[in-house]
Amino acid sequence: MTSVLLIEDDSRLAGMLMPYLAQYEFSVVHSASAQDAQNKMKQRTFGRRAAGT
Repeated sequence: MTSVLLIEDDSRLAGMLMPYLAQYEFSVVHSASAQDAQNKMKQRTFGRRAAGT
């Protein structure tokens, strides 16, 4: 089974997609909105710069 991160702003659609993906042996390990994902990427990028890596 392949683990995936589902990024979808509509939580109802995300809820419908999870069982659909499970039919094809995908496991949704976390779902997030596009804004959450963008914030996480910014945090990682700026966090690395601040750490000097």
